[in-house]
Amino acid sequence: MDVANLAGKANPWWVTGRVSEKYRKMVKRGLFFELVKYLPDKQVITVTGLRRVGKTTLMHQVIDELLKKNNSENIFYFLFNSFHSKPEDLERVIEFYLNNIAPEKGRKYLFLDEVQYVKGWADVIKSYYDLHDDLKFFISGSASLYIRKSTKESLAGRAYDFFLSSLSFKEFLLLKKTRLPLDVVEKPLKYESVLSVLFNEFVLKGGFPEIVSEEDFEKRKLYVSSVISKITSIDIPSVFEVRDVRSFPILLRLLASSVGKTVEYSSLAESVEKNRRTVSDYVKYLEEAFVIKELFTHSGSEFSKARKSKKLYFTEHSVISSMLDKSKAEVFESLFSSLLVENIIFNSLKPVSFWRKDKEVDFIIKFEGELIPVEVKYKENLTSTDFNGLRKFMKSNKTFKAIMITKKTHGVKKLEEGKVLLIPAWLITYAPKEVISKINLL
Repeated sequence: MDVANLAGKANPWWVTGRVSEKYRKMVKRGLFFELVKYLPDKQVITVTGLRRVGKTTLMHQVIDELLKKNNSENIFYFLFNSFHSKPEDLERVIEFYLNNIAPEKGRKYLFLDEVQYVKGWADVIKSYYDLHDDLKFFISGSASLYIRKSTKESLAGRAYDFFLSSLSFKEFLLLKKTRLPLDVVEKPLKYESVLSVLFNEFVLKGGFPEIVSEEDFEKRKLYVSSVISKITSIDIPSVFEVRDVRSFPILLRLLASSVGKTVEYSSLAESVEKNRRTVSDYVKYLEEAFVIKELFTHSGSEFSKARKSKKLYFTEHSVISSMLDKSKAEVFESLFSSLLVENIIFNSLKPVSFWRKDKEVDFIIKFEGELIPVEVKYKENLTSTDFNGLRKFMKSNKTFKAIMITKKTHGVKKLEEGKVLLIPAWLITYAPKEVISKINLL
């Protein structure tokens, strides 16, 4: 590894005094402003997330912020794209910077991108952290278990952990340079005709930042497929030492067709012709690579979940249509668009569980210490039977508030068991916290 050559190319600000224009012109996402708060602290900053969601861009935006008040040579960035890097490789990279570039005085900021490819990276960082008070490390990675386990074991009390998701609906609008009015939540009908159309575009395009402006549907689908292919053929094997990756595409298609449904590993194992333990491991690897996320049934408290019943959702909804090779027209078919919207709602609300006892409620969220049932009915007209799951939950759990996420319907539905807040999907994904807070007005 030619460290000097790689470092020179990766740190143009040593010469120009600024980061590349492509990073400077990108819209800053919410996590940027959160990370900036922690710049004065010594603790290591770790940022994890799915491939291509913008971790490298985020790092460069933080670097751009640091350049406003720091000598350019006090900032170092290095990308680890070798899948077999050793601890001594990381030491060599750090020593190169400290011995050849870094000034003697002032705090040094070291940004180490995709560090999961370095075996034993956390022990190396811990050593420098403990011996050098003037070093501030920023770490990124696309393998949650490897990063989390390493920080927990070697960097306990020395690291702050952050997660970067794919774009939310509001961030999607920001990247499209859409004007975001301040009174959307207070006056939703004023903006519905415009924002509901843009929400349909978000459903179609998804939340990968690089392809927000790409209008060619097939190109977007190919982009998403290539991201997932690299995760299953390169990232997972290199981090978790999986030798046979041929079953991953089949497994992903099965999971994509099962969004919103309970899954059983035994039936998945039969379909991919692997044993149940292997399929369970593969699902775990996909979750650790931020491709999917599990949701368990609610059984009395958000901490007690019946492990025998679970659902799996995708952390980025465009992966679903890509894995199932859907056409543009098929994406907007009623049943499939409802499936995508349910997945989007899952990512927006971050529910603690789902509920099933004769009837089912899609999601249970925790809001201000209270468990709120949420049902997704993304269709034009609601019927009385659409409320059966919510009614059953409200009666069984003695709660008087619930949320129904709709396609267009606004308002409040009064039931014998309590009141249901009716919210269009575009509105609750635009401002989840602000909209959910309206439940206190019921």
